[in-house]
Amino acid sequence: RDLHSFPTRRSSDLTEALLTNATVPVGIALHSIRALELRSIVAIAAYARKRKLPIHMHVAEQPGEIEECLAEYGCRPVELLEQHGIVGGDFTAIHAIHITGAEAQQLGAAHAMVCACPTTERNLGDGPVPADLLLEKGAGICFGTDSNAQIDLLEDARCLEYHLRMSKLQRAILPVNALYEAATAAGARSLGLVADPSDYFTVDLRDASVAGSQVGDLTTQVVFSARGEAIRDVFVGGRQVIADGMHPAQDEIVTAFEKVQKRLWQ
Repeated sequence: RDLHSFPTRRSSDLTEALLTNATVPVGIALHSIRALELRSIVAIAAYARKRKLPIHMHVAEQPGEIEECLAEYGCRPVELLEQHGIVGGDFTAIHAIHITGAEAQQLGAAHAMVCACPTTERNLGDGPVPADLLLEKGAGICFGTDSNAQIDLLEDARCLEYHLRMSKLQRAILPVNALYEAATAAGARSLGLVADPSDYFTVDLRDASVAGSQVGDLTTQVVFSARGEAIRDVFVGGRQVIADGMHPAQDEIVTAFEKVQKRLWQ
């Protein structure tokens, strides 16, 4: 369980290999309090801070984790991490579902990020991320998958809102601009990247999911209605990586994935 020498060595090798590629950030992903000893978490976080690497960690995903943390350390997960200086502006808490108002305040005061993974959180029955509370306290919200069951940031954005509506029995909880930010620039911040004006995507306004949208309501339509097929082109640092809805290596990727699936299930 004392693993802090392993990720630091591997991340150093990876950082060295990617020195010439500014679009691929390197960070430290600690799994969780339940997977690592506290001293290893502290040591790895210190290593990351020294090298200005972003830190990601599962936090308060399920009630059982809270109970185990209370039994082991006498406090809740966010409280424990805050006490040991882990929570900061370079820290992203994955999930952070089962938190108190005080813990939301700690995350917000540190300008930390919270990565919501609505597909996984729904599939596992974890519950919705309290994004309204976190935004109110000053924390940032971004999206991740935590699985490969579905990869669609816009779908995750609308699901986060809809999950909150179901649990709170009310409508229009999160501002649409906050959801759009969470699905775009906030993700770059969580990865330690700076949002770049030359990072952008195009939308086919003739796609049935957004057809008829006007300039004033386009953001709302994209967040709540746009299908993945409506996103036609994607540029990263001014370089086109998706053209007319296709990645240049899509056929090769799908073929390789089919081979992996056959090995798994045969």
